[in-house]
Amino acid sequence: MESAIKPWYFEDYEVGQVIETPGRTITDADIVSFGAITADFSSIHFDDTYAKKTIYGTRIAHGMLTISYALGLYTRLMTSYGTGMGNMGISCRFTHPVRVGDTIRVIAEIIQARPTRKPDRGIVKFHFNVVNQDGTTVCDAEYTHMVRTRAGAQH
Repeated sequence: MESAIKPWYFEDYEVGQVIETPGRTITDADIVSFGAITADFSSIHFDDTYAKKTIYGTRIAHGMLTISYALGLYTRLMTSYGTGMGNMGISCRFTHPVRVGDTIRVIAEIIQARPTRKPDRGIVKFHFNVVNQDGTTVCDAEYTHMVRTRAGAQH
């Protein structure tokens, strides 16, 4: 039986390609759960009274929740299903707060694709522009991912 999912091998990634993810609305439960998992109970995320006095005027999502969801949204595209070999690193800058009710999505551009010394893998680097429902950038990131080559699929 053939899978309906068509994974991308290293050779399928081209510099300049742009891929857009579906959106994900951030809920209060997301913020509370993320805080519980990470033990980050900072007042800006949990205390309405405190948050009203900040420059944001309301509680906001954790920055790391935002980038974690961005990676999850990219994964939902299933491009590296069966071909992804590992996250090599991510560098991000949070540029705008994410609030309960905001819907984020990722516009991912391939900015580098390079082979490695090992013929079974290559490295793909993306620029992630994480935007909210208004198109405002909330996170600007570079994500590096190791991907299997077609030669690597033979083994």
